Amino acid sequence: MCTGVQPWFGSTKWTMLSTTGGFVLTCMTGIAQCEDSVDYNVVFSQLTTTERANCLKDPRYLTWRMMTVKVQYTGTIDWYRTDSHWD
Repeated sequence: MCTGVQPWFGSTKWTMLSTTGGFVLTCMTGIAQCEDSVDYNVVFSQLTTTERANCLKDPRYLTWRMMTVKVQYTGTIDWYRTDSHWD
């Protein structure tokens, strides 16, 4: 899930994106809940007892990671950073 897209204009503000700039993307990953399954073929089905137990043991459960990526206009990744958060 990406929460933000921001243009990056390089060293000179408001220049053409295609010459010096690109975009900065901020995305999150993690497991928010272990009750329902979100399957694109069957919407919101209940997890089985085994699936729920495995979900609760998964280290991604309630551990969110934020990844920020700077991408050139041509699609080349300049840099990225991943940070973890645990509440």
